[in-house]
Amino acid sequence: MDAGCGTGRLLPFLRANGLGPVIGVDPSEGMLEQARAAHPEGEWRAGSLESLPFPDGSAGGVLGWYSMIHLEAKELAAAARECSRVLAPGAPVLWGFHSGAADAPSRHLVVDGEPLVVRALPVPVVAAALVAAGLELVASGLRPARPAERAAQGMVLARLPR
Repeated sequence: MDAGCGTGRLLPFLRANGLGPVIGVDPSEGMLEQARAAHPEGEWRAGSLESLPFPDGSAGGVLGWYSMIHLEAKELAAAARECSRVLAPGAPVLWGFHSGAADAPSRHLVVDGEPLVVRALPVPVVAAALVAAGLELVASGLRPARPAERAAQGMVLARLPR
């Protein structure tokens, strides 16, 4: 599952690498409309990171690629618990996010004429949220910002115990 899939841009990459079926989930109907138009072969569902539209233990994995950058601390904890709830035993969760800098207005995302705030999440905070939700930490890392980027890039990989 691609949680916070936005326009569905990762679907071709995931499928090309043998991951599937992939179901995209996003709270924005506008983003889902774009995903459906760009990738009609995909399956797209309305839902949020804090309320995924799947039964307990049904997901073979959850990808949250830069979708939690819109969450505050309490929402981050709820999203981690929700990922834990839907994962099958042994299934992984991979989250990628901006890290190592202050929260900043988005350069690309605007709602009602105002840029969305992009949260800069410290890797240890994200890892702790996933562990507190009952997941085992597999790996975490921080890549320094590249010249065109404003923030370092964090990654946390965890899994539900078997």
